[in-house]
Amino acid sequence: MNIRNNAVRIAAVFLWAQALICAAAKDDNLLLEANYQINGMIWSADGSLFGVSEDNTFVIYDSATEQVRRSFPVRRSFVADAAFSQSADSSRTGGSEQFVSLLSADGTIELWSYTHDVLLDTVSIGEDVRSNGFAVSPGTEYLGAGLSDGRIRVYMRLQYTNRLLARDITDHEKLVYSLAFTPDGKYLVSASLDNTIRVWETASGVCAAVIKYKPRGRIPVRCIQGSALAAPDSEAGTAPEGPFIVGVSGSRYITIWDMQGTELARIKTKGKIVDFDVSADGSVIRTHRSNGRIEFYSVADGSYLGHIKTLATDEIEMNGYAFSPSGTDVLISYSDGSVYRLLVQRAFEPQKGADASLVLGAAAADGTEQ
Repeated sequence: MNIRNNAVRIAAVFLWAQALICAAAKDDNLLLEANYQINGMIWSADGSLFGVSEDNTFVIYDSATEQVRRSFPVRRSFVADAAFSQSADSSRTGGSEQFVSLLSADGTIELWSYTHDVLLDTVSIGEDVRSNGFAVSPGTEYLGAGLSDGRIRVYMRLQYTNRLLARDITDHEKLVYSLAFTPDGKYLVSASLDNTIRVWETASGVCAAVIKYKPRGRIPVRCIQGSALAAPDSEAGTAPEGPFIVGVSGSRYITIWDMQGTELARIKTKGKIVDFDVSADGSVIRTHRSNGRIEFYSVADGSYLGHIKTLATDEIEMNGYAFSPSGTDVLISYSDGSVYRLLVQRAFEPQKGADASLVLGAAAADGTEQ
């Protein structure tokens, strides 16, 4: 592994209303190189910290200085997934406390206090979970992990001891590969190979809704809050209130449902979707295309906002990405073990139908894309 001076020169990339090709030298934006595939990349809620798995440790960096703030040893296996979360009712400090939750490939979950740099609890699911869903509620009241037999193991964090108390939710018939809590933590949404999405009341474990779900591949589900959707086309219509469920129909359609399973919107994207996420404010959907591009779509009206062309090639695939809460900073990992950090600035107010285009990568001297 090679960390470049613990700092990275960040490429400023702008989304304009017309195509812009930005020449970005690969080494200028390289954060680290490793001899393994990077899986866990996360940001704190305020964007001041980000975390990356490195060898047998999970390292937290200061996003402004690139200096290491914390280093959590991974005791059993490599990190398959991770999450930053925060609690406003910490029994340790009487105030806010930040947590880092690490899921290792062998099924071990470690709950760390970032605030106090201490391991609070370790639990084991008892199976390999590299293909399983994992999620942490925003207030760290609950952690959820999908199991291969269709169960969902939900851990409740006990406020005064920070220990994790487990219970199982059963209704799915096959592996649960994706989990997401609503922003208020009241509901847990799961996607399974039994071709359903299920909505659960987090506190009781009661199933509140079932949605048929059959994407091309193990595409995750996400949850968003607020009135990001456009108002219905009626004189007295008002925008529906969240939370909403976001998933993929087929291979190229983003679908949005309410918590009762009613389809509210469907967005046609430009090609096959490998993965996707939603901006922190719920206004923009970002898709990971099979051609290595990251594309941006408006939740309000489905319009295409632009794209980032990554450094992915036929030999080196984009493994994953993690945007900061502001959406202006992104970590991108590749199958060769490299991680790049890029700054993306939204420099226009997109209009419906505008073919905005942002291209990040090598460019020829004459400005044409290579």
